[in-house]
Amino acid sequence: LFAWGSSKLERSDLDTRGQLGLKWNEYANGFGFFGRTPGDFRFDPLNFYKPLSFEDKVAVQERELLNGRVAMLAVASYVATEFVTRMPVVKATPLLFEPLIFSPWFR
Repeated sequence: LFAWGSSKLERSDLDTRGQLGLKWNEYANGFGFFGRTPGDFRFDPLNFYKPLSFEDKVAVQERELLNGRVAMLAVASYVATEFVTRMPVVKATPLLFEPLIFSPWFR
């Protein structure tokens, strides 16, 4: 699956370079590598970005970065909790790791 996704990404980049009149090993000037914004792999299967203006796209990208940073802090807090208490987080907070379907109030 990874190889298939990588090959699709590479094909997309090669096609973009061809449309820009570049050879396979040339980069577009002034607009990031491959004629796209760095980090933008055009993966938007639900078309969230298509109807947005440029300013809205930038705002959404900033929110995505912030959410990713908060997630990294959450994982770091799990690691710190395990280090300080010498107890796995799964045992320290079992309710967070129990599937909802097994909760008595779910039924």
